[in-house]
Amino acid sequence: MAPTDPGDAPPAVPDGAGPFPGAAPPAAPPPPPASPPQAPAGTGPATPDAPTVAPAAPPPPTRAPGGAAGGPPSFRPDEAAFAGAEHLDPAFVAGFDRKQGEPDPEPDIALLREHGTGPHATVVDLGSGTGRFALAAAQAFGSVVAVDVSPAMRDHLTRAATAASVTGLTQVAAGFLSYEHRGAPADAVHTRHALHQLPDVWKAVALQRIADMLRPGGLLLLTDLVYDCSPAEAEPMFHRWVADAAAVDPAEGYTAADYAEHLRTEFSTFRWLLEPMLERAGFEVLRSDYRGRVFARYLCRRVGGTPRDGV
Repeated sequence: MAPTDPGDAPPAVPDGAGPFPGAAPPAAPPPPPASPPQAPAGTGPATPDAPTVAPAAPPPPTRAPGGAAGGPPSFRPDEAAFAGAEHLDPAFVAGFDRKQGEPDPEPDIALLREHGTGPHATVVDLGSGTGRFALAAAQAFGSVVAVDVSPAMRDHLTRAATAASVTGLTQVAAGFLSYEHRGAPADAVHTRHALHQLPDVWKAVALQRIADMLRPGGLLLLTDLVYDCSPAEAEPMFHRWVADAAAVDPAEGYTAADYAEHLRTEFSTFRWLLEPMLERAGFEVLRSDYRGRVFARYLCRRVGGTPRDGV
């Protein structure tokens, strides 16, 4: 039975309460209340004032555990804030591809094709940014879902897709921790230079969520900044990496100041931490390539089932 407001009922009396051997007899009942005054003739009987009843309280709002009403849990990172203010700035986004060195998406597409991602496959691009990979992938595969937390990045991709008359591309405003995949499991997930924006505990959660959205045998192509060194080697290696930064103009590439800021404020991890995360999430590493002991690319397959061509 649902609980009632304590003010709605008289105090409860235990079942069977009454006289028992040796107990004093019950007190006499109180006299009945006085009759209400009679109304003058012709006006009907007087009615006592009705008791005031507070209106029922509205039901509590639906809220995620520990979070604001209807919002994400309060313990989950704000992925837009973790992405960095520059990635939310339309002026920075306009020059982002140039700063990145105009990365060519074709090697990633070729690698996915080589490992069974077919022309009808569904591919999810997490942290799609300006959409260089997503735009090319939409012309190579059946459908592409481009996921990003930055409105400026999504606006840039919308304009580029419209200009190129690209079809088969869907955009979703979300991140690694908030994207909810709909429909059949994905055949492949691609992510480039985005996972490092999450602390390690949330990287592990994100990788598990990626595995859960893939079909058995589906592929993860992960490119990111990952440190291929021991803790004892870390600071000497960081010194060399910062000193070797090629760019002087931040509009033309990444400078020593950019690399130093990455080391201070971003969450790139060690190789010997990332690979167990991948394994724990249910991935088999098919190949890993490192450049300069910092820039890594992993091709992984979700363990379970028999790999098949995307449908």
